[in-house]
Amino acid sequence: MKYHKILGPPAQVFFACLLVFCVIQSKGQTISPYLYGQNAWMPSFIYNGHFERVIDNLRNAGNRPFKVIRIGGTTFDDNPPTWAQYENLIHKIRSIGAEPLVQVSIASNSTYAANFVHWLNNTRGLNVKYFSIGNEPDLGWVNERVDGNTITWGNDIASYFKSRASAMKAVDPTIKIFGPDFSFFVDNVDNPNWDPMARWQYPLLNNNDHGLWGQDANGNYYIDYYAFHVYQYVTPSNVERKLDTVLDKISAINSNYRDAANPLGWAITETNITTNNDNVGTHDKTWSFYTGQHIAQLLGLGMKYKAFTVAPWSIHESNGARTALDLGFFDSSPSYSPRSAYYHLQMLSAKAKKNYAWGYTNNAKVKQVATWDETGYAVMVMNDNTTGGNYTLRLNYDTQFNTYLVYIDVGLAKQYQSYLGPNETQMVFFDTHGNYVGKITYNKTNAGNRQPPSYTGSTPDRTNSRVANGAKTLVSTTGPGLEVRYSTTGLNIINKAVKTGLEVRIMDLSGRLLYNTSVDSPQGTTTIPYAFERHKIYLCKTIFKDHVVQDKLVFE
Repeated sequence: MKYHKILGPPAQVFFACLLVFCVIQSKGQTISPYLYGQNAWMPSFIYNGHFERVIDNLRNAGNRPFKVIRIGGTTFDDNPPTWAQYENLIHKIRSIGAEPLVQVSIASNSTYAANFVHWLNNTRGLNVKYFSIGNEPDLGWVNERVDGNTITWGNDIASYFKSRASAMKAVDPTIKIFGPDFSFFVDNVDNPNWDPMARWQYPLLNNNDHGLWGQDANGNYYIDYYAFHVYQYVTPSNVERKLDTVLDKISAINSNYRDAANPLGWAITETNITTNNDNVGTHDKTWSFYTGQHIAQLLGLGMKYKAFTVAPWSIHESNGARTALDLGFFDSSPSYSPRSAYYHLQMLSAKAKKNYAWGYTNNAKVKQVATWDETGYAVMVMNDNTTGGNYTLRLNYDTQFNTYLVYIDVGLAKQYQSYLGPNETQMVFFDTHGNYVGKITYNKTNAGNRQPPSYTGSTPDRTNSRVANGAKTLVSTTGPGLEVRYSTTGLNIINKAVKTGLEVRIMDLSGRLLYNTSVDSPQGTTTIPYAFERHKIYLCKTIFKDHVVQDKLVFE
């Protein structure tokens, strides 16, 4: 990560809440299971950081909001840790059910990169799937020589990137590679005299010898996810405008040059509202209430445009002291109190549904993120105004665009009425029939008092994340009178009532079916043998009629 200047806060507008939320259930857009990302900054061996202690706190509290955590940044390029230190971080990350995204330094060479992958995956058996090559070559490596080439623009990156990627995939062709992790997401609309995207990013997405999207002599693609960082000119609407341009190029690559089984994806591997809190007002400091809403909006863009991950920088830095370069999600030790950014990400990670749903608001300071799946609907409504107001959330879209009205196009003759307070976020839940079942409320006062969100009604997790020692049994109550007990040797389904027609599906994290069985379960206990492997992540779905609960399992 590097530090840049950003624009100030947007102008104040009068409060009016109008949302449109459209769900096309026959064409559900699935959200990446790794969307909710983070960066492993700062670990204990760098400036006595607190990363490991924060992870331990999350694990002990049973909180596992992050699905992928990147081990990367400027320091990991300039002065990489020892391989043993990488291994320790990988174990920490997996202890909360996340997967590591491991950066290989630009300062290394292709031999080092190949040996590193071999040591992690073959020697140590860590099965790391996600790697990135380098960090911010458009900033920290300008005019530096890498593999004999001077880095001056995008075309110069292709040589070192391809050599390392090819060597890494020769060792393990199953890994996925991210990069180049550019720092600037600015074009000539932001500044007519400065267009780093044209200089750095676009050349690598064009059809020429310098493009990264092709295959090596072994038939392995050099890059699987085009990754970049988002800091400067970072308002969500500005990010979305530039995303349209970048994703148009990626779409053209996928249509013309990639096979259907290996499309080029994309990811934001660093982002935050600022890079220096001294350059922004109270509204936009990284510990402010609004920063949580900002992070939620970027996650919403990740849902909408199918990002692999949106990974804020960072989990904890500068001792959480709320100083200029403190961009973390938690305050200082020993409490490590979570900030608004954490709570907003946590709400979406634990409570959002599996599919993205399009939405709209007519007020520049009222935003939404909407999701749905077979269990119902979840709508996060965010008010950045200093005033509040009543609103009606309708579950059928029409043309009656009245103030304080929320539309959800799911074809249900239902509506929900409530009050949206000033500087407040609500996450509202409905069942499959459009009946209100509960909501989460979190506001600026809560953030200022270091209080968590409050829960009203029923807000069940989309996926219950569970991590245990291999010898420990995990218990999941999946419905009235029905319980599932997991161990490394299988499942015991305890039927306390007379229930039939139960189905059990075991999948990997990508959703690939590993095991499926139907159980005509009598009253009592039914045993289903399955050998769960340690250090792997499983999704286990139990289905009885229209009741579905999915558990995310990790056996240490």
